[in-house]
Amino acid sequence: MGDGTTEEKLVLVSAWICDKIEQPIWGTIVEETQPEKLLDLGVGDCSAKCTVLRWIANHLFSLDSRKIQLLHRDEVHGHVVEEILIDRRWHMFDPTYKTHHRSTNSANGAVKDLIEHPQYAIAVYEGCPWEHPTDHDGIRGFFTWTNKSVV
Repeated sequence: MGDGTTEEKLVLVSAWICDKIEQPIWGTIVEETQPEKLLDLGVGDCSAKCTVLRWIANHLFSLDSRKIQLLHRDEVHGHVVEEILIDRRWHMFDPTYKTHHRSTNSANGAVKDLIEHPQYAIAVYEGCPWEHPTDHDGIRGFFTWTNKSVV
């Protein structure tokens, strides 16, 4: 895959997944769960994109990763991101919005960082288009409801 750190390569992979797998029409359910088939299909939600990223991180980079399910403060809508352990530090990748955050504390996950420091979340997601019709306050809705998010 060329020169660059593992982190830099995964940032590029995450962006490639965002470009390769289109968001389905709002409300459409994509039931496919196999990474190879999701890539062939070219359509998938945030969970599908993270499934592909996790598969690449695990199989091509031999890295540990975990899916993080976030629940919006409205307790109805959610979002999925992936955390990948690189050099003993968790990194959050969001292949839906081409964003990435490296945890500031190796003991914490990167998503926990964003929850504890909302200013990081706002900076990480600055300029992202929000497609969610009820998400008027952007990513803050996902990263402030800590007791409902899996971290």
